[in-house]
Amino acid sequence: MTRIFCLILLIFTLPGFLLSQNVADNFPLLYAKDTCKNLLLIKTDNYYNSNAIHNNFLSSFYKGGFIDSLSKTRVSNKLNTKNNLGAEISFNAMYYLHNSIAMGNAKRAFCINTGYFEYYNTTFSENLFSLIFFGNKQFAGNNISLALFNYQKISGQKIGFGIYNKNSFSSVCINFYNLSSYQNYNVNRANFFTEANGQYITLNINEQITITDTNRRNIFSNNGWGLGTDIVLNLNTGKNRSATIDDAFTINIENFGFAVLNSNTLHQAADTTINYSGFQVNNILNINNLLPVNLTDTLKLNYTKASKNILLPFTVTIGKIPSRYTTNRIESFYGIRYRYASNYKPLFYAGVFIKVNPKFHTSVNLQTGGYGNFNLAMQINYNPLKNFWVSVGCSNLSGTLSGNLNGKAINGNIYVAF
Repeated sequence: MTRIFCLILLIFTLPGFLLSQNVADNFPLLYAKDTCKNLLLIKTDNYYNSNAIHNNFLSSFYKGGFIDSLSKTRVSNKLNTKNNLGAEISFNAMYYLHNSIAMGNAKRAFCINTGYFEYYNTTFSENLFSLIFFGNKQFAGNNISLALFNYQKISGQKIGFGIYNKNSFSSVCINFYNLSSYQNYNVNRANFFTEANGQYITLNINEQITITDTNRRNIFSNNGWGLGTDIVLNLNTGKNRSATIDDAFTINIENFGFAVLNSNTLHQAADTTINYSGFQVNNILNINNLLPVNLTDTLKLNYTKASKNILLPFTVTIGKIPSRYTTNRIESFYGIRYRYASNYKPLFYAGVFIKVNPKFHTSVNLQTGGYGNFNLAMQINYNPLKNFWVSVGCSNLSGTLSGNLNGKAINGNIYVAF
């Protein structure tokens, strides 16, 4: 009988928690007035996307529900050699002290920046998916490659202090980071062989694992610290903008810096061949005591503890943006967004920003790249009270509305001036 060796799958765990990439929110630049003394912008951005796996499959996988063969086959038919899945959960608050004076210049003021973030991303092969969800019988007598595989998770908080230009809202913030969790699994080579009659398997593998202290799992746990910067450079946006160019542009760099994981961080690396033909259990009552030892020995997972320096997963956005000084009711915007992550492709976007009336604005744009393929995005901005704006948006309308498509997204903003 052909065996399904589930222990091998422990190496290749896909991310469990999955929940818009908001590329057009520019509230202070759009709605700030010169008479304001203080400005507060609160925003949240939550999404997941994939170029291969549809929402119904992910929902069943995460919730532990039944995944029928039709659903698995549908995913399998869309897989490529390299498949991506990624997610982001973020919450940020920016406080602009508009009445302050920074560095003796009345055009500059101080700002405070704080936030929480969780980033997930994974890359996996078609063969790995087939092994996990269809078993190894299909590969009997054949040698297959399960690589490349990568999974990364990083979460933490930040607080920053900086200076901004009151006219253009260009800003520089220096941030201090607390890293609550970091996980990184890399499999560069994984050649898997199943004996024709299912009597044994062989795995020739080259892999590296880094995990922060597993005893500290709280979202505010300290498993490392970091230092970085957020830079926003808005060009041709102020009152004295170019008379011949009526377009505003932005360069936005977020979380550019480094972090140091603490000394309890676990490290493991192997370049080896694993042969497995099963465990021998003489007393079924002692199986719980035997399996952890046998699993560790079989997989040769010998961990060491040491600190580690890493780069933060920074984001760069460059593009044309709407501006409050433009009199046009309809403005185009476009640009490119890149996230420093193993499988994030440059995301290109283009759309229109529409001032329906003084209290209601909306935008629609088409995106391609990131963790998925093509997405249709929409944002709605509403002004219910004086100097108060709220916004709700989605960077993947079709996926959010349909379980048969890929990805879901939602973002929101609150802007208050006083």
